[in-house]
Amino acid sequence: MTRKTLALLIATAVVLAPAAAFAQAATTIVPNATAAKAVGVTPAAMAVQLGPAEKEGAEIIISAQLATGTPLPATVRIPLPAGARLSWSGEIAGRGGAGDIQRTGSVENGTGGQVVVVRLEKFREAQIEALYTAPKVTGDRLTSILDWVQSAPAGRVVFIIRMAPGTSDIVIDPAPVGVPQGDAATGREYTLPLRTLPVGGTARITVAYTLIVGSAPAVAGASGTSGLLIGVLLVALALAAVAFVIVALRSRRASPDGTVETPAQPEPSAEPAEPRAEDGEGKDPFDVDWT
Repeated sequence: MTRKTLALLIATAVVLAPAAAFAQAATTIVPNATAAKAVGVTPAAMAVQLGPAEKEGAEIIISAQLATGTPLPATVRIPLPAGARLSWSGEIAGRGGAGDIQRTGSVENGTGGQVVVVRLEKFREAQIEALYTAPKVTGDRLTSILDWVQSAPAGRVVFIIRMAPGTSDIVIDPAPVGVPQGDAATGREYTLPLRTLPVGGTARITVAYTLIVGSAPAVAGASGTSGLLIGVLLVALALAAVAFVIVALRSRRASPDGTVETPAQPEPSAEPAEPRAEDGEGKDPFDVDWT
């Protein structure tokens, strides 16, 4: 999902947010930039996007939209889930990412969990991006669990699940609303119901899926399985190479025209030579037709 699309979803959440949420945001607005450095502004809406099967590994993107007319600069506190590692933070311009401004966010303790504090100076939407814990692998099924803690206040919260191409048999709890955007070839996006969570409130999102055989998505944490398969293939190739060399050497030693010097042979006897084995009888077990 692009930052522009995510911004549209947040804008929709802002429109749907009740008046109480906007009133809450208004009560925390500060009159000047100096006070904004210390006092956080409550976002009118927050979007939490989980992508468990991205090529770079599992990731989570969280955006916070301030109410229209909120004075800038302002400071926003965005929850950082346990197990997430911050990789980017900044302001969202809402134009496909071209005008986004990176801001250095600081990780602090919030209510029941950590938060990332981002200062907004030009736009009223803040966003953080983080690497997330790898899905659990059970047979051919992968399961990603997001234990969300609303460690900072927000008006409304929407959860979005982004499934990369090459995933199938997707089961999400709680169930999404409507139909997913996209398809199996380009990836699907599932939107869960809007929620209003109190500060310190929790929500669990579970995503189970299967990787299609031959698909490209990489899963961080599943490298042990991939490494095992690669190791088995390498061992098989090595054994095949050794067997091929053995067959080649034995064949060249048995050929009177071979380039390898053959060991000295005893004087031939007057007895007739044994007839050549046919139909595999007495055949050298290493003389394998690898074609």
